[in-house]
Amino acid sequence: MPDPLLECLLVVVALHGGVLSREAAVAGLPLEGPRLTPALTIRAAKRAALLSRVAHQPLERLNESLCPSILLLHASRPASCWLGTKKRKPPG
Repeated sequence: MPDPLLECLLVVVALHGGVLSREAAVAGLPLEGPRLTPALTIRAAKRAALLSRVAHQPLERLNESLCPSILLLHASRPASCWLGTKKRKPPG
């Protein structure tokens, strides 16, 4: 069974130009059933040199400059990758 948080983490790492394998992300972590928890996702992100934290806030308050990032919609729902949807003006 796929791990939604792990899959999102791998996408976010790649979008930030990093490389992280599934095996390297979870090696030695105390997985729960066997999936990442939000706290373990933070530890796995460090292995790809990414800083992360869990923040509880409404979607409207998300800072687009922090994207790509991972959204946890609800504890009982899968994680979603948020890549930002607002169009930016080209420089100049």
